[in-house]
Amino acid sequence: MVDSIYYTDEIEDTEYLDRYRTGGYHPVRLGDTYKGKWTYKILLKLGFGNTSTVWLGRVLNVDPIEYVALKFVVSNPPNNGNEEQVLKWLSAPGQAGPPHLGKQYVVHPLDSFTINGPNGRHDVFVTEVVGPNFPTVQLQCYDRSILSGGAFPPLPATRVARQLLMALDYLRSRGVVHGDIQPRNLATTIPNLRGLAEATVVEYFGGNPSRGPVLRWDGTHKNDPEIGRSVPAEVVETSSLKLAEKMAQDGKLLQLPDLKIVDFGQAFIREPKQKFNKLPYNLYTPETYRAPEILVYKTFNLDNPFAADLWSAGCAIFYIATGTVPIDTSGVSLLKAWLIALDETAPSTWITALPLIERGCMDRIISSGHDTLDSLIAGLYPYPDKQDFANFLRLILVMRPEKRAI
Repeated sequence: MVDSIYYTDEIEDTEYLDRYRTGGYHPVRLGDTYKGKWTYKILLKLGFGNTSTVWLGRVLNVDPIEYVALKFVVSNPPNNGNEEQVLKWLSAPGQAGPPHLGKQYVVHPLDSFTINGPNGRHDVFVTEVVGPNFPTVQLQCYDRSILSGGAFPPLPATRVARQLLMALDYLRSRGVVHGDIQPRNLATTIPNLRGLAEATVVEYFGGNPSRGPVLRWDGTHKNDPEIGRSVPAEVVETSSLKLAEKMAQDGKLLQLPDLKIVDFGQAFIREPKQKFNKLPYNLYTPETYRAPEILVYKTFNLDNPFAADLWSAGCAIFYIATGTVPIDTSGVSLLKAWLIALDETAPSTWITALPLIERGCMDRIISSGHDTLDSLIAGLYPYPDKQDFANFLRLILVMRPEKRAI
């Protein structure tokens, strides 16, 4: 493993190179091929996260030409096994079930396989190709003064909110809890790339990506055997960012493409006819999107785990409609702020479940200096239908999970 490495300043917003180690990322290179149900050639990097990197691939030896996204998971994932089980569950022939309109708003799994690399054994999940996520979309529009504060107009925001709730209803009908609904895991759709020439697809994503060599702080990179083996010899620009820039310049982002829920790394199955698989024991969802029962118990409520997705969806819809989170704090302070905003009281079982020092803080809830939901919307939602928006959110943002409108 390389202990102290960095990349050229010419490449911005790329994965942390110290995660290329045993248990971490697999070093994917442009032009590499991988064999699953089909053979895939790596063309571009689409994104990265705490536990994976995602790449655009071309399916070789098929006609017409097909393109897919390949997600390379770290070799020691924090919630080992869940994502594979959930994706197989959703794509199993027996899970077809009756038609559900929400299915089209969930990323479609196509293939999965494992590879052995210098950093361990990695799961690879193959899905349809999606566009940039909502934070990227809003940043590009805001930077170009297309949106005031990153808030999308009511019509497209309402359409996307409806799609998100339909997608969650579909997942619930299949017994799946996503577990990590947040704007980073809400991607936009792009036109079907099927049949397009490889050069055309690369150009659609903004052209050939910039690359920068991996260097060491101490200048010994030329003699380091790990660079080019467990650590890539170069870093690659993220092409989904270039695509978002291009879409913003073309004026195609303001009306918002359709939505796709992605990343099932924290998902689990809770289905009456099937023993649910293990709960995620590491939570990466930002606290500002976590349901209050998760803030208290640090895990999901098995009596009604789907309600946590609904709460997170309400916070994500607030973000899409305003460009910011409803309440930006953490821990017991966040729990208190929500109780005040919604004018609710916490169940006594929540209070006793908190650590003693936090329990004392909950005993001293004072509304002074805290916003109600109405005042939050009045200050952050820049459109005239403020009351309609508040009434909608009150159906979802309810402290007790059993009372949320699911």
